[in-house]
Amino acid sequence: MVRTEDQIRAAVKEFVRALKPTVRVQQVILYGSYARGQAREESDIDIAVLSDDFAQMSKLEVIQVLAHRRIHCDSMLMPVGYTPAQFNDPDNAFAREIARTGKVIYRAPRKRDGRARKLKAGNRRAVKESLCPSPTPIAKG
Repeated sequence: MVRTEDQIRAAVKEFVRALKPTVRVQQVILYGSYARGQAREESDIDIAVLSDDFAQMSKLEVIQVLAHRRIHCDSMLMPVGYTPAQFNDPDNAFAREIARTGKVIYRAPRKRDGRARKLKAGNRRAVKESLCPSPTPIAKG
């Protein structure tokens, strides 16, 4: 079933909510077949997720965070993560194509004081723990 724009927005909103404990999402851009209006039943929902918090993570951590949170949301979402600086890098041809053809479907509300918060060291630890939780001891019995 091809998703409607409202269904996509709802799926993205749920995904952003799932990311909140570890990543403050600034913007989500829909790209690919859904953005072009050429989606078919088997089409993925391609999204670019922009967050300054990704600057504190390795590329692997970004991929893991997005994949881990996606498991609990719409399985057709295919997120890629960028910091705003990475996304706006003129040498990043893929990001330039997303910016040219994509459609912003989520934008975080502005803070009242206009200042962005910094990722706390504790949040970085929380990311790692949420991806690789400490093993739970097995009860003997």
